Amino acid sequence: QRVYRRTRKSVLPRNYCQINRPYVELVSNMQLLKSIPDPIIKAKTCIDFAQQHQESSFSILPQPSTDDFVCDMSVAMKNAMTGEASTMSKKDVKKLFNNNVIILHSIAHMEMTAIDTTLDSIYRFPTWYDLPEQFYKDWLRITADESRHFLMLCDRMNAISGTSYGDMPVHTGLWDIVNDTRNDPCARVAGIQLVQEGRALDSQDRLLNKFRSYGDTESCQMIEQICKEEIPHVRMGVTWFKYICKLINRDPIDLFHEYVQKYQWGIVPPFNHEYRKLAGLDKEWYVPVAFIRK
Repeated sequence: QRVYRRTRKSVLPRNYCQINRPYVELVSNMQLLKSIPDPIIKAKTCIDFAQQHQESSFSILPQPSTDDFVCDMSVAMKNAMTGEASTMSKKDVKKLFNNNVIILHSIAHMEMTAIDTTLDSIYRFPTWYDLPEQFYKDWLRITADESRHFLMLCDRMNAISGTSYGDMPVHTGLWDIVNDTRNDPCARVAGIQLVQEGRALDSQDRLLNKFRSYGDTESCQMIEQICKEEIPHVRMGVTWFKYICKLINRDPIDLFHEYVQKYQWGIVPPFNHEYRKLAGLDKEWYVPVAFIRK
């Protein structure tokens, strides 16, 4: 297994972000972040980048067609998918790793996918529908949150068994929503913030029960923190989804239901109704399009 290095630092220069740096450079910076091969360094650099940009203003210049932007996952995630562990069977994984570490690694991969999703969304959509600067500042804030969650999970895996991200096989399933919505910012917000992040809210009780059964109380505390911090992410999605729907004169709930049916996004109970309501998702958003998995 790879040695986990706590000393790996962000590769972001101190003057990396400057006030009024044009949007076209923001695009190249997002692509640069996705090109960092080391997942730990990538996450730390994303946090630094987001913190600096929250205090900056952006000059948004005309951008090329989004068709010119390849909807591709990052180098770090590609490396995890094609590394030595990619050929490992599920049986071998269960032999080599404890159940709690397997789950932690799976969640870490979700967070890595979320980081790539935010980076793609930042440079792909801000000039659509005359979206304001705050749209991608909110995405940057989420980038920092997901990066921090990823580092927390990596710390925990390392503390338990010296495991690093990429030591187990990972999948591409979560990237399908990103690819499907590459030409529609409204659908992207619906698929990522309202569907995928919504699932994260629902997962808390199930995950806590599993970690308790393993006697892993420290992971329980971390998972509870992460799930609660997903609430503002969903709330941000609801806000911008409604904003875009108003611009295109569509009812938000009706359009959300159309997207769910069009892309066959699974919205499956049990639901955390409390967390969903806190995030601005009342039952009328998801119950009518929910299905029971057989």
